[in-house]
Amino acid sequence: MIGTVLKSSWQRGRHFTLMVFSGAMAVSLIIVALQMHWQVQAERSRMELIADEYMNYSQLMLEDVEQNAQFAGALVIRQNGQPGDFTEAARRIAQSDPAVQRVVLAPQGIMQVGYPPHPEDRGRNLIQDGSWGAAARWSRDNGQLVLVQGSDPAVCTGIWPVYLNQAGGRTFWGFVVLEFLPKEFMEQAGRENEASHPAAYEISYAEPWQGGEQLLVSSPDPLVSDPLERNALGGANRLHLKLSPIGSWMDFVLAAELLFLSLFISGMIAGVSLLFYELHQEKKEFAQQAFTDELTGLLNRRRFVSVLKEACRHSHPFLLCYIDLDHFKAVNDTYGHDIGDLLLQAAGKRLTQSLGPADLLFRIGGDEFVAFVNDPGSDESRQQRMELFHKNMKKPFKLDGITLDMNISTGYVLYPRDAGDSDTLLRMADQRMYEQKQRRKS
Repeated sequence: MIGTVLKSSWQRGRHFTLMVFSGAMAVSLIIVALQMHWQVQAERSRMELIADEYMNYSQLMLEDVEQNAQFAGALVIRQNGQPGDFTEAARRIAQSDPAVQRVVLAPQGIMQVGYPPHPEDRGRNLIQDGSWGAAARWSRDNGQLVLVQGSDPAVCTGIWPVYLNQAGGRTFWGFVVLEFLPKEFMEQAGRENEASHPAAYEISYAEPWQGGEQLLVSSPDPLVSDPLERNALGGANRLHLKLSPIGSWMDFVLAAELLFLSLFISGMIAGVSLLFYELHQEKKEFAQQAFTDELTGLLNRRRFVSVLKEACRHSHPFLLCYIDLDHFKAVNDTYGHDIGDLLLQAAGKRLTQSLGPADLLFRIGGDEFVAFVNDPGSDESRQQRMELFHKNMKKPFKLDGITLDMNISTGYVLYPRDAGDSDTLLRMADQRMYEQKQRRKS
């Protein structure tokens, strides 16, 4: 039973319900899109702050490398170019900083002493080495720290030139070579941000001796599209940071939840709208039934009374035409009430065809009809309207194989000329119709 009612309601109001659902869904999708846009913008704002922190750590990392290299170089200068107790100093540097792997002296390009010791420390010429030669020459000629990448991508090497002030002037002595792990520095930055917003990053540095760019360090997680970018100076090595959230700028789980919620809310709105639509339709149908003649579908006596009273509150003239079928009782007595009902229905249609677009026709009971007609303006035109009713009704009626010739009696009154209230108008129209009927009998 419930299913049948719901099916019937859906069939009657499906177009309206689909329209409401589509509208509600469109508004919901706009809200979700705005929410996602706001979320992405908020995420980028948070990542802006994190990017500044990562860039600060990157610069601190280079400053730390340079300070350690300067410290080792200053020791050589104090000892007038002799390694002396450099091994002990290098050990202290390496042990105090977990990111530092090795510290090596390379006077005139030949590595001689460092910590921890390594068999390759001797016999390697930095200036002539294929991978480091250009970097070392640039560092020597410009007096600045440069970074180079070795065979191990996790290890980066900083080359710092050392100069001695001798009697002949300032002369190049060699290099301090410091190997370090960039990851150690960046993991500390990541740990500070991991609780709130983990990030994926890539930091690269420029190679001033050839204008290229080398990856310095990157996170295990890949960057997403359109990452934030930062540029900063780190001595001769310009740092370039790319940073993004892990996975996506957008929270797809939240987006899916919002879309599901939008679908649910839109469905609820459509359901409630269907309920109100049904109530409105039922109210409309009930009102229509209350003011409609069940047999002919014309307006009934109740509606006629309300329309007439409302019209009499204004001064606009109108005709009230009372119409009665002649000898209708004889049709019922001869052919039965079924034929009589068909005759009433057919008569209602013909009378309606005689009306203008703004006119109304009422069945007020039995074989009695009343036409509410806008005043055509003259007695002659009013009479012509009455003759049109008679003309249309004179055509034979063919009902279930029976042919009937019918006449009507009419009487009309003009408001407000003939009467100014509804009861008087109706009584006068009925009287004039009755007079015409009597004249036909005589």
